[in-house]
Amino acid sequence: MPDIIASDSSESSPLLVVGSVAFDNVITPQAEQERILGGAASYCSFAASYYTQVRMVGVVGNDFGESDLDRLRARGIDLEGVQKDDSGPTFFWKGKYHENFNRRDTSGYSIKCVREIPSRSPRILQRFLICTLGKHPPRPTNACA
Repeated sequence: MPDIIASDSSESSPLLVVGSVAFDNVITPQAEQERILGGAASYCSFAASYYTQVRMVGVVGNDFGESDLDRLRARGIDLEGVQKDDSGPTFFWKGKYHENFNRRDTSGYSIKCVREIPSRSPRILQRFLICTLGKHPPRPTNACA
């Protein structure tokens, strides 16, 4: 099978990131912060945006505002594949990290807007050679949904 991306290519290939977009409440031994932009797709997109063009696919809820989208856009992340679901709030996760940050406990979550890949995504998916999936259901100790 021939290489899809030439190893001597000076340009990086764009990356499609499919996954959860969330708001997190995080507790650490040093501090507590509420409503942090989180989710696997968000974190992966932010990190990858330093190295290549990124298109993100996910679902956000009725509480996800333009300022939240602007944080992603500020890193050059293409949000064509992000759909807004006005029927409820964005996926929410709350957890506590322990002293060494090697362990964390989920203390609450709400999965109202964790859905399958948005309906318009197949068209987007066809235009990419590289894709990463960052979606998995949380394993809560206490559900607040």
